[in-house]
Amino acid sequence: MVERGQPIIRVSESCVGHTATLLEKMAHELCHLRQHLIGARDAHGKTFKSMARQVCKAHGFDPKTF
Repeated sequence: MVERGQPIIRVSESCVGHTATLLEKMAHELCHLRQHLIGARDAHGKTFKSMARQVCKAHGFDPKTF
């Protein structure tokens, strides 16, 4: 999300009960931040999926839940 030109990352407390979940959610949101920075606007499209595969492989996240 971008507010007043600044990227904002928010994670709902109701969706996070463990540190591992928080780390995975933050990684997901950082992929969106990267998209914003490079000008990609495809939300969960090709650019996001490519980044997500790399992040999941590097950190052992489940790509099905990412």
